[in-house]
Amino acid sequence: NNFNFLARLKGLPQVFTAFVADPKVDEATALSFGAVRHEWMASPVQWAPIQRDWHDVQGYWMVGMTKAVVHGTTPVALAVCDDATSIPRCKVAVDTGSSLLMGPREGIELICSTLAVANDCSNFDALPSLEFEIVSDDSGGTISLVLEKELYVERNDNGCAVRLHPLDVPASVPPMWVFGHVVLQKYATVYDAEHRRIGFALAKHKAGDSSVIPFAATSCSDDDAGMKANNLPGCVELASESLCSQFEPVARRFCQRSCGFCVRKGVKVATNGGFSLHAPSSRSIEP
Repeated sequence: NNFNFLARLKGLPQVFTAFVADPKVDEATALSFGAVRHEWMASPVQWAPIQRDWHDVQGYWMVGMTKAVVHGTTPVALAVCDDATSIPRCKVAVDTGSSLLMGPREGIELICSTLAVANDCSNFDALPSLEFEIVSDDSGGTISLVLEKELYVERNDNGCAVRLHPLDVPASVPPMWVFGHVVLQKYATVYDAEHRRIGFALAKHKAGDSSVIPFAATSCSDDDAGMKANNLPGCVELASESLCSQFEPVARRFCQRSCGFCVRKGVKVATNGGFSLHAPSSRSIEP
C-alpha cells in the first residue's frame, strides 16, 4: 500500500498539506502531516479523485485531466487528451518533488509550437494565462487550474524559456503528465489517503511584487544552491551527465557556465516555445 506512511499517523487524519513558496517574497516551502492547513490557502479546497488502479500501478498521486486549450484572444483546443481508449484521457501526477510541468512529447511539442514564446521575451506581455481542466467527480464535473505567464515562463537576462518539458517514459508505462512547482506554487495541495483524493486551493502567499521575475545578476554563472532547492544535482554533475538539454529551463537559470548557456546581453538564446491551456464551462479556483 503506497499510503503506508500516512496510515502510521495514529490518531490523526491520513492527510498532508503542501505549500510551495513564491521565490520573489520572504516565505518558506512547507509540508504539514495530519491536517488540512487552511491558513495556507486563499480559497476553499476543491477535490479531485484518485483512481485506485492508476495509483497502485504507478505509485503516484494521480488525477485525471480532460482538456488542454490555448486560451488567447480566441481559444484554440489542442488534441493532447484525445486518446478515446482512456477515461479520463490524460493522467496527471501531482508531484511536489518536480520543479517543471512535464507531459508526453507529442503533447508538449504541440503546445509549445502553438504559443511560440519569443526567446528574447519580446511577446512576454502579450502571453495569455493557462488553464487545465481536472476531473473532480464521476459525473463529469471539473476543476480549472489557471496559470499566469510569470509561472510558466522562466525569464532572466538570457531571455525567456518555458518551464515545460517532454517526459519520455518506457513503453511499459502509460503516458502521463506531471504537475510540479510550476502549478504548485500557485495552488496549495492536500493529499487525502483515506478518501483517495487530492485537494487544490489558491495558495496564500505573502504580499510582494509577483508580476515580475527578477533577472539574474550575471549571464554567466552557476548557482548550485538554486539547483539543490529544485531537488536537482549540482551544475558540474548536471553537465557531466549530459542533462543540460533535458532540464534546459532550469539549466539556463542556474547552470549557465557549466552547461554552456553563457551569452552576451542582447544575443538571442534558444528556447522550446510555450503553451496556454483553457477549460471552459468548469469551476475555476480564483478569488
